[in-house]
Amino acid sequence: MKALSPIAALVLLLAGLFVVVTVTLLPLLAGDVEAEGADEAIRRYEAIAAGRDALRQTLASLPPAPGDSAGRLPQTSDALALAELQSRLSALAAEAGVAVTAAEPLAAEEGGDPARVQLSLDLTGPLAGIQALLHRVESGQPVMAVTRLDLSSRPDRSLSARLTIAAWRSAS
Repeated sequence: MKALSPIAALVLLLAGLFVVVTVTLLPLLAGDVEAEGADEAIRRYEAIAAGRDALRQTLASLPPAPGDSAGRLPQTSDALALAELQSRLSALAAEAGVAVTAAEPLAAEEGGDPARVQLSLDLTGPLAGIQALLHRVESGQPVMAVTRLDLSSRPDRSLSARLTIAAWRSAS
């Protein structure tokens, strides 16, 4: 067996060192690039979120256009609007195969939109039914918004949900 010349041994040693460094450092460097991209995305989202409250205040302060009741419940009193909202939500839940186990009207938020009414619902049903109900609420008329959603699993593999839904009534 021939011995390697010192130059060949040095070349092999450098090649091995290059492979080890490349295999260990390149993934670390790529991770730094991904982390920088994630940091930039976080900064963008934080900037967007910072303007959210100002936008909400601006929207809340806008009065409805005269005669514009599109997307609103037709009732002009909170009690009647809440009764209509509960009726509509019960019908939507039944269509989605979800049972309404409790409904509770919520008091208006102090300093909030006086035309906004809120209802808390307790539901049980399959995931697909709750998803269908949420889709109907968010995409139907009158305009409704889910402002809170808590889900928990049940022993029978169905879900239990508590959600708060807001809608807007016509101005009095």
